[in-house]
Amino acid sequence: MEAELDASLGYKKNQKGKLETSNKRNGHSPKTLKSQYREFQIDVPRDLLPEIKEWQSRLLNPIYPFVFMDCIHYKVREDGRILSRAAYVLLRVNKDGYKDILSIIVGANETSKFWLGMLNDLKNRGVEDVLFFCVDGLPGFKEAIQAVFPQTEMLKSRDVLFTCCATHKYVNYNALKKFSSDFKAVYHVPNETAAFAELEAIKEKWEKKYPYAISNWENNWQDVSSFYQFSGDFIDTEKFMRSKYIQYL
Repeated sequence: MEAELDASLGYKKNQKGKLETSNKRNGHSPKTLKSQYREFQIDVPRDLLPEIKEWQSRLLNPIYPFVFMDCIHYKVREDGRILSRAAYVLLRVNKDGYKDILSIIVGANETSKFWLGMLNDLKNRGVEDVLFFCVDGLPGFKEAIQAVFPQTEMLKSRDVLFTCCATHKYVNYNALKKFSSDFKAVYHVPNETAAFAELEAIKEKWEKKYPYAISNWENNWQDVSSFYQFSGDFIDTEKFMRSKYIQYL
């Protein structure tokens, strides 16, 4: 951060020389970081705060194809208490896999009301439409999105890729490779009817040995099957974008 400050001001600390500028250092704010080994204090330059506020209020493009909405949950110590916090992240991915954070704001525990405020902020910063929002199963997500972007499609994150990841924890490691290979038939088909037929065939083969792995798909089928309303090209693009999003996490 000190290096960034030097670059922004145009000179290092105590080395202003004859440089004529009204821009100067504004001191530091102490922060305590807790690691797995010990707690330690760092001094954060106050000069970066205006840049952060400028970034948070910057104008955005009018249209985005994919936007992921998710929270990073963590704990902080405040006045001797351990409190939960959530970093609300809006991340967009374009068709080439390029990732960009549109907004990130820290709040309390995740709520759809807070997300509604962030969606309104996108609108105020110039976003007119988002083709697809990818979200998790937080209650009220759908209503919040429709209130601000009524024409947008909402895709829940319990899609094919996430359901596969969740399913694997129920399968013995020695059988995982074969199990995963068989399940490719479910998401390599062009429509929901064919996918469900493949799921039934896999159910007959694997359910007795791994019942929870099969029920995981059945319980989430309504969310998974929504992707088959689109073309095969879209499904491949979505899986590619989802993989890019997971790399960010």
